[in-house]
Amino acid sequence: MQLLLQLPSENFHLLAFVFRNVQLVIQKESANKMSLPAMGVLLQAMLDLPRNVVKLFITNAAEPTTEGGPSSAVQLFDSVDIGP
Repeated sequence: MQLLLQLPSENFHLLAFVFRNVQLVIQKESANKMSLPAMGVLLQAMLDLPRNVVKLFITNAAEPTTEGGPSSAVQLFDSVDIGP
């Protein structure tokens, strides 16, 4: 988390935008057939990152909106508002 916070603001917000939107795509898996593994393979190749790093970013980008109750996991980009 400390390394993320050391990024330039633009880079941090770009990562937040990408991975929070990936979470939204995965939430609609039944309609678009893009599961966590499928998005992981796609992003791993595009970003040239190890699979476990991509999975960490996807699963911890922000608290999923479809699940109830607070999570004990660190949410990497909860502080970034990507709304309209």
